[in-house]
Amino acid sequence: MGTTGVSIIDLDTIPQVEVGFIPGASSNADVKEVRVWDHYAVVISEGASTKIVDIGDPYHPNVLSTIAGGRHCCMVDSHYVYLSGGSGPGLAIWSIANPSAPQLMDQYNPDYYHDYAIHNNTVAAFRIYGGGIDLLDVTNKSDIQLISTFNYPGSGAHNGAFTKNGNYLFVGDEIGTSGNWTRGFNVSNPLNVFQVSNLIVPG
Repeated sequence: MGTTGVSIIDLDTIPQVEVGFIPGASSNADVKEVRVWDHYAVVISEGASTKIVDIGDPYHPNVLSTIAGGRHCCMVDSHYVYLSGGSGPGLAIWSIANPSAPQLMDQYNPDYYHDYAIHNNTVAAFRIYGGGIDLLDVTNKSDIQLISTFNYPGSGAHNGAFTKNGNYLFVGDEIGTSGNWTRGFNVSNPLNVFQVSNLIVPG
């Protein structure tokens, strides 16, 4: 759990207790997301570098390395870390196979990506300022490729998620002008994406 730092909570105790803490860089560098791979945590903040932390001993978390530049969103897929937003407008892929020495694989910066979703080797990247959604091929982590872009009127795509089979993508709107709700798209053919639903929760 993270705000101005990351709390490691033991859920097996009643009541639950904090057993470890990873401090943030400063009060202005709030933790945006924490993702875990194996026994490592990736901690991001818009106001500070990304931290790679060994949490094998949750009582004594140890920062092994950092990735320079504040970020807004983070996703971890195996030992690959996907970073977007903040000081890096597009998508950057880092390998933390060696957590003490992260390696930049590639970066793709056509626009500001607020967030993204991953299914197998396809990334849906959300261009929140009206640019729609880019579908990216990340099969080769060292060579990110654009598959296609789709959009809808008045878009402000904030985030989204693939269905388990990858055939559908649900996109949440935040600052769009045509209704800030969730839209469903059939992406089974990434070259012919079409909308199939609106998910509107009554206020």
